Amino acid sequence: MKKPNGIVSFFLCFLINMLFTLEFCIPALVLLILHFCIDLSLMWFWIALGAWLVIILIWMIIITWARGCDTKQEPRENKNPYSVGNNKNKTIPDSKADRDNVGEN
Repeated sequence: MKKPNGIVSFFLCFLINMLFTLEFCIPALVLLILHFCIDLSLMWFWIALGAWLVIILIWMIIITWARGCDTKQEPRENKNPYSVGNNKNKTIPDSKADRDNVGEN
C-alpha cells in the first residue's frame, strides 16, 4: 500500500479529528436553530463553526509539530547473548562427543 504524503495524511487526520470532536459543534447548531426560531444573526453560527474548525486545526498543527520533535537515537550494539542475531559465545560442536557434552562446560 502506498504511504500517503504529508498533506494528504494531515487532512485525513483532520477529518477524523472533526468526527471525533463532533460534539463541540453543538453550540454552532444551537445558534443555527436560534437563527430560524428568533431570527438571530447567521453570523454567530458561522463564528461558532469557524472557531470549532480553527481550534481543531491548531490542535492538529501542534500534534504534527510535536511528532517531529523526537530525538533520533543511534542503533546500539545488541549485547543480549540469547538473541537470534548474536553469534558471540556460541560454539558449534565438531564431533558427537562434543555434542553430548555441550551443556557440561
